[in-house]
Amino acid sequence: AAALLMQFGYFGPLSARVRGLFVKHTRTGNPLVDSVAEHQPANEQAYSHYLHHIYHIAPYGFLLSLVRFTDANLFIVLYAGTAYFFSNKMARLVILLGPVASALGGVLLGVAADQLLVRPVARLGSRILRLPSPPATGAAEAAAAEGAEEEEEEEDRSGKDASASAKERRKKGGKGGAKAEAALGEAWSHARALGALAMEGVELVYANPVSCLLRIALGAYAVYWCVPRGREFYDYSHQLAEGLSQPQIMFKAKTYNGQEVMVDDYREAYWWLRDKTPEDARVMAWWD
Repeated sequence: AAALLMQFGYFGPLSARVRGLFVKHTRTGNPLVDSVAEHQPANEQAYSHYLHHIYHIAPYGFLLSLVRFTDANLFIVLYAGTAYFFSNKMARLVILLGPVASALGGVLLGVAADQLLVRPVARLGSRILRLPSPPATGAAEAAAAEGAEEEEEEEDRSGKDASASAKERRKKGGKGGAKAEAALGEAWSHARALGALAMEGVELVYANPVSCLLRIALGAYAVYWCVPRGREFYDYSHQLAEGLSQPQIMFKAKTYNGQEVMVDDYREAYWWLRDKTPEDARVMAWWD
């Protein structure tokens, strides 16, 4: 339907601002759009200014979201990729990264708190109180369950398809193919067994009381390091929000020699328009 309507001229051409999202900002065809600084691609300074500490930890949360692929993680990964693409095209769109960057920072902090404090404390507590130990990691538990299910399914399939595949190989007379297939299956079984054995070794080390104490110490240091920076981020966010939501036509500035002056150019311009132009005059101005 959209293609049909486009043939009849129902949709107009893309605006210069929209074209600036997909082509270089200096080639939109509109000199006014091309000259605006906020239409240029965002740089590291812009990301750091608007995202503050989240700018440094959000990429790690993005990687963690890629490791365990769920519906929620798929949404946040797509959201982050889309927001980053458009903000990298136009500096004013960095604001799109605010919600998803905060969510990705929360992912990292949550995983760190879970692995460095919650789980080791729970494991040591269960060991002291003689309670059943919690699993070492949620990912390991999920991987073990998934591996068991895959093994059962593979056994079922091999049991059902063994006779059929044998008959087919007999018909084709491919002895070499059957040997290669058997060797490949055996190599895969050995590889999975080695992987399971390595995972068990990692789990034993990870759940060791000494390892738990080290993780708790590392988590305590992380809390000690993060708390003041969290307060700094909170104060910075409120200051930035106040500055963005309350624009002013008068502000203080410093000259090259350090003298503090009050910049009142905008209000003086409004006064000039009030005194020098008719009341019904229309003023054309380019805001930038």
